[in-house]
Amino acid sequence: MKKKQRIHDIPYMTTDGEDTLSAIKRRILAAASMPELIIQLGECTSTFGFIHFTLMDVPSKHSTRVQPLIHFSSLPQPYIAAYDQAELLKASKFIRRWSEGVSPVAWDSHANFDPTDPAQVFGLRLRAINVRMGAVFLAAPVAARQQLALMVYGSRAPLSAHENADIQSLADAAFIRFHQLRPAPQTGFKSLSSREVEVIRWTAEGKTSHEIGRILSLSDHTINAYLANAIRKLECVNRAQLVAKAIRLQLID
Repeated sequence: MKKKQRIHDIPYMTTDGEDTLSAIKRRILAAASMPELIIQLGECTSTFGFIHFTLMDVPSKHSTRVQPLIHFSSLPQPYIAAYDQAELLKASKFIRRWSEGVSPVAWDSHANFDPTDPAQVFGLRLRAINVRMGAVFLAAPVAARQQLALMVYGSRAPLSAHENADIQSLADAAFIRFHQLRPAPQTGFKSLSSREVEVIRWTAEGKTSHEIGRILSLSDHTINAYLANAIRKLECVNRAQLVAKAIRLQLID
């Protein structure tokens, strides 16, 4: 069988005649676990000449950090931490575009560089890991479900319209499978007290127990007790996971 054109030297046809993109989509939809889905997303990423990817929730207008929104990412953790430390989420023009529903949105650290956009300035740091450009693909909004985004990063030529459509199709399959594999919220997850939710919200803003105690006129010990109870109720292991799960369960914005 004659092979069709190639994407980055990877043939569209597999040895058994199946279209490569169809094969990737089939494996994404058949992923039996989150780790397997991550593997398939990695294959999708490399097929189109990218190096890293991130699957995350689309930030709301109240989001201040990107870390709690990320479900999984192949980017080195120090880069994610540095992004949040610089408080770039609120200031990024790039993030603002796709958080408003524009998809796909591409960025390039060379083309149309805007020195007033802190996220583009941060993008220059990504060159150390051979990341010079990227794109984000959004899931279609669904009522009562957090909207997802797939971000890909690398150092290749801009995506063509055909490639954009292909990646969007694979991203849509990944979004579907992610929600299918995601554990259903347990009843206990909704049993947080209003005070526990308030303390989690301040924690998500980066406040320490001492700072939250001063805001709420409570002792550090009381704040720690509220957080410990919330961690137990949401079956988390630490405060970072507690904040991330509370956001994903829409207990806080």
